Amino acid sequence: MDDSAKLPVDALRSLVDMMSEPAALVAAEDWRILYANPPFARRMSASGDVANTTLLFAAALELDSTTVRMQLAELVEGKRMVARIETGASTHLAGAITAIRARRIDTSSGLVLAVVLESSASPQQDAAGRHSFDPLTGLSDRGFILEKLRTLLQSDQPVDGKCVVLFVDVDGFKQINDSFGHLVGDRVLCEVARRLASSVRARDHIARFGGDEFLVLLERVSDPSMIEPVVRRIQAAFDQPIALPHGEVTLGVSVGAAQADASGGSAEALIDAADRAMYTAKRVTA
Repeated sequence: MDDSAKLPVDALRSLVDMMSEPAALVAAEDWRILYANPPFARRMSASGDVANTTLLFAAALELDSTTVRMQLAELVEGKRMVARIETGASTHLAGAITAIRARRIDTSSGLVLAVVLESSASPQQDAAGRHSFDPLTGLSDRGFILEKLRTLLQSDQPVDGKCVVLFVDVDGFKQINDSFGHLVGDRVLCEVARRLASSVRARDHIARFGGDEFLVLLERVSDPSMIEPVVRRIQAAFDQPIALPHGEVTLGVSVGAAQADASGGSAEALIDAADRAMYTAKRVTA
């Protein structure tokens, strides 16, 4: 196969982004993780951040076995194109990695392996429900964030600071779907999820609330002046354009904030207040 017929790595990244399972692209020559989708990055967070300097076997110690290495080597050597490899149970990640699926792919930048993790839910995940994550972006879903917010509203103490909800809406997203189609729109939503995750603290929570709407739940905010810098970081995360197959697009976000008060109130009421604040912000900048 000549180089012109080989897939570009960027095209593979788009496919990996569409997967709800944890998936990554791995360089065949040195097992370096070239790209990880949000579910893969989240699963690996217990053992360190996933970056292009992270090795597959360092990020997932459960995979560092003779059996796994031998079968992956067969893919690299071209003895087979695909493999499903049974693994041992995870000891430090959320849930057990029961198997991995891997595929050999020749790209214009060299040979890569597409690796997908199969896992069973941990007891904690079973208790929280089987649908805790949005399958597209890998973020928490509406049900999880509502339950988390209800728990925080019941347990928040003034000495620790109150929780804050940020309601985030992607400006101009409908035009992306209308112009380029839903597959491109899905890729944009995955990029939005990544940029939101890079803008908040590790202990905060991000959820896809629905469509192009996201919630950011900030814990223990003792001073309301702490909210505005977070909003500015989120907005600044979208200063750079998003690369798409048809070119680049630059999108903004509208953000509304609502902080819980000592009088209590429901999770739904707090989200509704943040939603109204978001529409106020959108009108101001329109």
